[in-house]
Amino acid sequence: MNALLDLRRKIAPGIITMVWINAALVAIAAILHEQSQALLDIGISLAMALLCLFFWRQDKTGSQTMMATAIANAVLVAMLVYEFRGSSLQIDMHMYFFAVLAISAMWIYLPAIIAFSLVVAIHHTAFYFVVPFAVFPGSSDFSRVILHAAILIFETAALAILIHILTSSTRKAEDLTLKAQEAQAASEALRMDNLKMQTQAAEERILTFETAEKDANAKLKQATLGLEQALTRLAKGELNFRLDEPFDQQFEGLRHHLNDTIQQFGHVLSSVVDTVVIIDDNSREIASGANDLSRRTESQAATLEETAASLDVLTSNIQQSTDNTLKAHAMANKATENAVQSSTVVTEAEDAMRRIEESSGKISSIISVIDEIAFQTNLLALNAGVEAARAGEAGKGFAVVAQEVRELAQRSAQAAREIKQLIAASSSEVDNGVRLVRNTGSTLQSISSNIQEIGILIGSIAASAKDQSSGLKDINSAVSQMDQTTQQNAAMVEQTTAASSAMASQAQQLKRMVEHFSLPRQTRKTQAAHLRLSA
Repeated sequence: MNALLDLRRKIAPGIITMVWINAALVAIAAILHEQSQALLDIGISLAMALLCLFFWRQDKTGSQTMMATAIANAVLVAMLVYEFRGSSLQIDMHMYFFAVLAISAMWIYLPAIIAFSLVVAIHHTAFYFVVPFAVFPGSSDFSRVILHAAILIFETAALAILIHILTSSTRKAEDLTLKAQEAQAASEALRMDNLKMQTQAAEERILTFETAEKDANAKLKQATLGLEQALTRLAKGELNFRLDEPFDQQFEGLRHHLNDTIQQFGHVLSSVVDTVVIIDDNSREIASGANDLSRRTESQAATLEETAASLDVLTSNIQQSTDNTLKAHAMANKATENAVQSSTVVTEAEDAMRRIEESSGKISSIISVIDEIAFQTNLLALNAGVEAARAGEAGKGFAVVAQEVRELAQRSAQAAREIKQLIAASSSEVDNGVRLVRNTGSTLQSISSNIQEIGILIGSIAASAKDQSSGLKDINSAVSQMDQTTQQNAAMVEQTTAASSAMASQAQQLKRMVEHFSLPRQTRKTQAAHLRLSA
């Protein structure tokens, strides 16, 4: 029943909380109704909640705790129904009995369910006859009590069956768990018996293995001593011996393999000596050729450096010429623009001269009119003088005026003739100016055309110089790249020389290492190689 107890421990705090919630609801309802026994109702609800809390503190899942909470919840719900007396919701509060009954069933404890149902049944029956309004609103038939009782019995029966099923299932699960634990214990005992038997068999196998191991150690010791002797002689550089003493059948193949290995190693060292001679000869030839190539490469690198320097100077000069040509081309373009502007100015000056000439003609016409007016004025003054002389004394004053007018007319005519002469001279000069301006315009147009042709030629020269400069730059870049490649080749030649020297040195060192060994048989070629290396 441990699982059932664990479930009750988890549910207990919630049911205790439900008791306190119901007590709080009773207190709130009593205060809202402002009844005289509100303090009594609050005291009863608080006492019920404290009693349940006390039992829960003593034993969280004890029978007293479960019975107390079930009875307390039933009483508190009955008090809530009483607090709703006179309200249309009083009959609806009866549904809360069934809800709280279901919550109490969470204890999975049948006596608690029965106790809750008995309290509700006693409440409905007793209060129906004693205080009917505390149970149902208004006048109600006893059949309602019977109906509520029947529903309560049905719910209690259903919850009882559910509790029985849960209790039986929990008990069966615990029985199955116990049986599984017993089966596991039996399996563990059987496993221990098998382990004991396996241990005994292993001990017997170990004893057999130890006996076989002693025999194998004796055979291995014999083979090890033979191998030790062979390795000692090999460490001294002896390759002209064989292991003639036979080993155990198990290690006889090892002896044959070792003899074959020593023989093959001797042949390999003989071949190494021959190869060292060839490497020494080749390294000397490579070193000689590399030295010669290094000298020629250094000479070529020096020549390329001089060529590159000369090309740098030539490229710089051509670049400067190109820049000067471009500047001259720009100046020619500027001169062409100035010539075009001057031609425009000359054309405007020619137009101005033409307008001056026209104005001079108009002034000459006006002067001619003034001259005629002066001539007519002179005639009028002359006639006036004649008429004044005829008038005698009375016309003297008029004669003086006529004389003044005549003199004024003569001066005006003289001034008009002088102005006409000046205008004629000015017209002649204007004609000369117009002719000179026209000649200047023609000359400027010719100069502009020549400057444009010069600009085209200078542009062609600048483009050609630019192409030559670009070509020289490419040549200079190629020469610089050749110089770098030559220097890299020189460095590689030096590395090759160093490598060939190192190869020769390594060949000599390898020869000294091979001399440490006593070869089984030296061929004539090997003997000659030894002599050459010694030399």
